[in-house]
Amino acid sequence: MRLQKCETIDAAVQIEQQKSFEKWKAVLSRILECVLYLARQSLPLRGHSEDLRASDNCGNFLEVFKLLAKYDPVANQHLHKVQQTDGYVVSYLSPQSQNECIQLLGDHIQTDIFQRILKAKYYSIMFDRTPDILHTDQNSTPDYTDQMSQVIRYVHIEDTEVTVEESFIDFIQLHGKSANEITEQICDKLQADGLKLKYCYGQGYDNAATMAGHIRGVQKRILDVNPKAVFVSCNNHSLNLAGVHAASVGTKSVTFFGTVQKVYTFVSSSTHRWDVLKEHVPVNVKRSCDTRWRSKHEAVHVLAEYTEKIIEALEVLRDGLEETSETKGDAGSLLVCIMTYPFFAFLYFWSPVLTEVNDAQIYLQQRGL
Repeated sequence: MRLQKCETIDAAVQIEQQKSFEKWKAVLSRILECVLYLARQSLPLRGHSEDLRASDNCGNFLEVFKLLAKYDPVANQHLHKVQQTDGYVVSYLSPQSQNECIQLLGDHIQTDIFQRILKAKYYSIMFDRTPDILHTDQNSTPDYTDQMSQVIRYVHIEDTEVTVEESFIDFIQLHGKSANEITEQICDKLQADGLKLKYCYGQGYDNAATMAGHIRGVQKRILDVNPKAVFVSCNNHSLNLAGVHAASVGTKSVTFFGTVQKVYTFVSSSTHRWDVLKEHVPVNVKRSCDTRWRSKHEAVHVLAEYTEKIIEALEVLRDGLEETSETKGDAGSLLVCIMTYPFFAFLYFWSPVLTEVNDAQIYLQQRGL
């Protein structure tokens, strides 16, 4: 009779186990929501201290969980138990648990993306190499290494809606820099992801010779394996390289862009100089760099539009009685560089050219293009 009514000792134990299971399921769901919220907002999880009992600021993750505990009874009960218990207690709030939650969420997202790609069957690959600072452990000195970002482009069909998706997959640590080694790593990564190379119908890389070389580059080696994996170079990067080479042909052009950068460096190195500039110019001068030509457009555009005001600010810094000798000297040197015919000729030549380049780059970066 007791067995039929589920009133045995074993049944009572199972009921308690089920209650414990439901309790931890509720706690973990709230912990995962906190991690997911911070990940969506691109916020770091941990702070300088992870001690819930001693620190007023325990980092974003623990502070968000403490905020949730003010209004949620499940989180409040769990947090109160952790704070009141001396010694070791299972909390799932430790840095190790946070990392495990991040890994589980990442694996779940990757699995969902791979299911979409396998459903689409055909796909294109995009890999981009970039340097990174690697910390092997918390106390180690930083080490510089190369990594590749992996992006898959595919067609996703949901009911009657058809969209072209570009999904970031992973960062891959490079163990070699030659075309052959990079090709092997790309093929091994695709195989590990469960993606067959024969269904790859496109490749996209930057225009570096190692990646885009038509004789021994990565794209040619993959084409030898799968002739249908057509290589399409990055048009935005091609336009950027065209601008870099055009600007570096003549000495006076190189000097012009160097002077543009020196204006930003001079002003930004001192809050006082920045304040003097703001008294004359309503906008900030911009930094110029070769890898992002939109920055050159912004830097040159400000100089072209407010040339007289910027010159007036530099003259104030050069002639000011209370200015340091370094400020006076640097401001005077900049004025000598600016007050020349080649500088003004290049300024009003490059300003409309860079406007067109900037418009083209914005268009090439449009979603779905």
